[in-house]
Amino acid sequence: MKRVLVISYFYPPFRSVGAGRVSKMTKYLANQGWDATVLTIDHDDRPADMDVEIPAASIHRVPQQFDVLTAPRAFIGRATVPERRFVTEGSRSSHLLWRLGMVYRHVVCFPDPQIGWFRPAVREGLALIAALKPDAILTSSAPNTAHLIGASLAHKSGVPWIAEFRDLWTDNHNFRRIPPLRTIERMVEARALARASALVTVSDVWAAALAKRFDKPVHVVPNGFDPTDYPCEQAQPRRRFSLVYTGMFYKGKQNPAPIIDAIAALSRNKTITPETFQLQLVGNYLEPIVAAADRAGVSAFVHLGAPVSYRESLKLQREGTALLFLDWADGREKGWYSAKIYEYLGAGRPIISIGSADSVVTSLLTRTGAGIAGASADEIRTALEAWIREFRSSGTLKCTTDPASLVPFQRQTAAAEMARILDTYAAR
Repeated sequence: MKRVLVISYFYPPFRSVGAGRVSKMTKYLANQGWDATVLTIDHDDRPADMDVEIPAASIHRVPQQFDVLTAPRAFIGRATVPERRFVTEGSRSSHLLWRLGMVYRHVVCFPDPQIGWFRPAVREGLALIAALKPDAILTSSAPNTAHLIGASLAHKSGVPWIAEFRDLWTDNHNFRRIPPLRTIERMVEARALARASALVTVSDVWAAALAKRFDKPVHVVPNGFDPTDYPCEQAQPRRRFSLVYTGMFYKGKQNPAPIIDAIAALSRNKTITPETFQLQLVGNYLEPIVAAADRAGVSAFVHLGAPVSYRESLKLQREGTALLFLDWADGREKGWYSAKIYEYLGAGRPIISIGSADSVVTSLLTRTGAGIAGASADEIRTALEAWIREFRSSGTLKCTTDPASLVPFQRQTAAAEMARILDTYAAR
């Protein structure tokens, strides 16, 4: 059995999208001949409700040496920082607080708020390398501090290092540092990745971007879902059509207007009533969608629920009549596959995506037969009308996904591909 040292700040039981991917990877690598030892953080402010899927003895938890978020927490509260990301709305004072938070993020959180984890993780990583003699090191970002740790360990130990990007670093679609700090960060990124044996990311578009910038082999291991996580029972026929959205909403990045306008149009022509149709929102930062519904006069069709655990969110998806996905609104980020879209695929319910026709998510839905996409309210309204007619006749919607097309997106398949990559570079 070969050994890999996996370095990831996010890991169960603390809930995050990144923790889910790395957890499944470390679990299923064992089926491919790789024994994973995980180096992660000892505490996180996020809910600790995710399953730990490998033996506790294989997980080494190291505290941060310092926390750059201490000052923001002193002003706005410990729980508010991870939940709100400094984003506030309303009064002039709250807007000023948001601006100060963004300045703090650009200047102090370099390359990210987790930089205080660097030195303790390097010390523990060197001790683990001495004890375990791993065949490879695998780091997963974000945060990108993980790659700084990987670069240091690879330099000091000579162990082959694979750097995985769940999101890109300086070319991140959700955060670009202000100049001239962006130039400095790109230099830090290039110097760190010079020590990597290979790079891994989640889409072909991002792989091409990495290959263009770095003289390194780049591999694609897509995000995915674990079929064993979902409840076995199918959704039962029901009277009310439930369109479910779980997860986060990025204001200014995603556009809920087409679905809200489509609901308003269907309400005006009496196709739906609040008793026969509901948009169910569950997660974080969803208030702008509710506000948009209120402005359109359709708030009676919208139900906002509090964040739930990973398992409960899968149950809600499975029970929904259909699932709503909000793609990146400006269409500029062509390579962004939200991990949420793969959860939706695993739920086996029809998906309606709001986004451009040439996005990777639209292509994914077309390729798998899992749903449809539209950018305008008219397109969304037409699609919903067809689904509502089908729903009225049977109390549910037929899932048209091709099961064979989903195999590449299962966590077990991803682990097999990662094992092949590790085999390649460990052998060198």
